[in-house]
Amino acid sequence: MIDREYIDKNLHPLFNAALVEEAIIYFLENKLSESFILSGSEALLLLKFSDIINEDPLESAAQFASPFDFKITASLHWSQLLTFFNTLNIGILPAFNNNNEFVGLITRNALISRIPDFTTLEEPGAIILLECDSIFYAASEVIRIAEMHNTRVVALFTHYDNATKTIKITLKVTLQEIRDITGAYERFGYQVTGVFMNKDLDNDVYADRYESLLRIFDLK
Repeated sequence: MIDREYIDKNLHPLFNAALVEEAIIYFLENKLSESFILSGSEALLLLKFSDIINEDPLESAAQFASPFDFKITASLHWSQLLTFFNTLNIGILPAFNNNNEFVGLITRNALISRIPDFTTLEEPGAIILLECDSIFYAASEVIRIAEMHNTRVVALFTHYDNATKTIKITLKVTLQEIRDITGAYERFGYQVTGVFMNKDLDNDVYADRYESLLRIFDLK
């Protein structure tokens, strides 16, 4: 699913000329703790409600904002977006098109309202641990390879390993017989570093990974 489909069409960033008073009203009306000030078509400033609540209402809000360089520009699985929210400890993210132009805001709450029921993570199925060179990683390909084998992807999480310069992928699928899937990943150049099903949770290594997976969604 392309990130544009998660954009909150009723939410817009603050303008560069917004006063503190206007920004406070904006935060309260939209029930946000942070948002962005649009400074040109390609630049955004992150503004936090906590940083302006006690400031002079007639001051410029932009002076209390900070540069924010993280940009979502690719097709992303919902779980990747949620990982970004958790990693950055933020409730809102900006989306840009391939021309690096701002196209809208994605909020954590709006995303959660549109993604699958988290309880599906505990349904019968398998978790596959993959690794690949970061320059070759594409979420759409990881999902496509799994779905070629008549399974459904219910979660996909990634972690960049600075030491090895590789992407580590945790993938949850609904199919329990996954030999064909893992074989396909290996043919496409992915290293399969581990697999386990729900019944394998007595394995400490895999159990720890599974528990971490569920904790991201507050299931444990």
